[in-house]
Amino acid sequence: MMKTGFMKLLTSAIILLFIGIAYAPSIITSEPTSNQTVYYDETGSLSGFVKDASMNPIEGAVIRAVCGENYFENVSDSSGYYYIDNMPLIFCLWNVSASKAGYKTIWVEMSIGENTTYDFVLMPFGKTLYVGGSGDGNYTAIQSAIDDANNGDTVFVYSGTYYENVVVNKTIALTGEDRVTTVIDGDKNDEALYVSADNCIIRRFTMQNGYYNTVSIGSSNNILTENIITHAVDYGISIDKPSRNNTISYNLLSNNGYCSIKLASSGNIISKNILRGINIISSGNFIIDNTFFNRGISIYYLSIAPPSYPNIVINNTINGKRLVYWDGESNKLIENDAGQIILMKCNNITVENLEISNVSTGILLFKTNDCHIRNNSISSVGCGIRLYDSSNNNTILDNNISFNGGIGILLGNCSNSIISSNVISNNWDGIYMEKPSPKPNVIYLNKNTIISGNVISSNRRFNIFFTSSLNTYVYRNNITYAGNNAFPSLSIYSSFFTKIEQNNFIDNAIDARFTKAYFCHWKGNYWDEPRFLPYPIYGRISDRPPYYIPWINLDWHPAKEPYDIPILEVS
Repeated sequence: MMKTGFMKLLTSAIILLFIGIAYAPSIITSEPTSNQTVYYDETGSLSGFVKDASMNPIEGAVIRAVCGENYFENVSDSSGYYYIDNMPLIFCLWNVSASKAGYKTIWVEMSIGENTTYDFVLMPFGKTLYVGGSGDGNYTAIQSAIDDANNGDTVFVYSGTYYENVVVNKTIALTGEDRVTTVIDGDKNDEALYVSADNCIIRRFTMQNGYYNTVSIGSSNNILTENIITHAVDYGISIDKPSRNNTISYNLLSNNGYCSIKLASSGNIISKNILRGINIISSGNFIIDNTFFNRGISIYYLSIAPPSYPNIVINNTINGKRLVYWDGESNKLIENDAGQIILMKCNNITVENLEISNVSTGILLFKTNDCHIRNNSISSVGCGIRLYDSSNNNTILDNNISFNGGIGILLGNCSNSIISSNVISNNWDGIYMEKPSPKPNVIYLNKNTIISGNVISSNRRFNIFFTSSLNTYVYRNNITYAGNNAFPSLSIYSSFFTKIEQNNFIDNAIDARFTKAYFCHWKGNYWDEPRFLPYPIYGRISDRPPYYIPWINLDWHPAKEPYDIPILEVS
């Protein structure tokens, strides 16, 4: 069934002789696998026909080919013919699938040559059971039809609202008459739909009002397409382990409480959806050609095993702008037209002149070094800028990070960060250094940070909070109008060798406090009014009950008038 050009076949045969791997296509029923890739300069193609068991052509079958970061897709025409070109000749097995509603999905592992052909034969599902409508013997409940179905059957649901908590525990195609008028309503009792069987197709429904999640998938190789998924308390769709290799495409997800999709398993394809956001808690997924609004992509658990990295994220938009997700890039510029920035293991990237709003995190750096983030305006986001897990030698300069629901700038396990000449105001916290997770033999996770020349003002909790820091220098900032009687404007916790010099502390409920902060050096700060005597800063050197040990640091030479620290105006 496969034909490749003679020269490519000969070349591949020589390579395979040395490594001892045979490259014959094989139909697989479990998850597809990814293999190490070696890139060649040339490209090839994959073509063929999709037919049923009687050799009749199947129109509208979706052919997907995936290998590493490469993803291609085509749809068969009225003769059943499909054609995918410009595929890089890669030394790996491609995972190729053929799927269509009413037929069982087939996964194939194959190598791609110059002109590779492969014909798919899709087996139809079994009998069709009808729900709703006026036909004799039609079911009145979706679950009743599923209970009476066998593997391979189709359950077709006529328009109407069905107040059910549907469990799909057989390999079936569950199809609605119209995705707007065929409604599964979970009535906030449980999920509207839970899929526990493999190789199912769920198509053309509105699913709404799940108790926690409106749709939960706990199985593999399922297709969820052309649906409206809405009004979950937490997630519109939750994909959890041990499920794998599910395809979520052409869906509209809206008005879901926490986020549109929770992605906590691997090998899934999320493509061509309109949705608010995805929380990624796993690796090995493909997020391609989606339209995001008002949240974008959030990434969790990057610093623990197994981490939620790597994933392939390509050609998505957020709020009408590019969603930039780069992995391993160097020496590049991002400016003007991006709505969210995620940099994974990158180096020397400049991010400038952006207006970012209505996303979970505006700019995220993971193990990314030597970058410049400057002259951006970030507002109405969950976290403005986040530097995470060994993102070192980065500069944050001349930005306006204000009116955000969470933290303005968040540092976790970073070294040699420079935060200078920014306006950081009216956030929950201004600058926050965190300890992402316990690491063996590591005490100080944020090292050699310089915070200078900033206006850090009117943040609702802390203006600045340090934890697990070493050698932090806070110099010539306006630190004003923040905190309350529970939260000081500047708080230092479990840190060593912090210098706080020549800052203006003005109109804070509590200017500064420390706990387990050793070798702090306070010098020449302005403390709300002219001071002629040393100014005390109160704290503790132990916070374990019952050993609360109070301590006092002194600014021996406080300033008698405020410093002239110009307020930045970012265009």
